Amino acid sequence: MVGELYAYFKEIIALKKTEPADDMISVLLQASVNGESLTEEEIV
Repeated sequence: MVGELYAYFKEIIALKKTEPADDMISVLLQASVNGESLTEEEIV
C-alpha cells in the first residue's frame, strides 16, 4: 500500500513538473529552502 501511494505521488510530481497548476504539489516544486529546491522525496 505505501509503495503504491509513493508511486502515485511520483507520477503526480512528474506531471506537475511539466504542467504546473494552482495546487500544493506545484507550489512545493517551486519552493526552496536556503536556496535549494525540495527533492521529490521531501515533497512526498
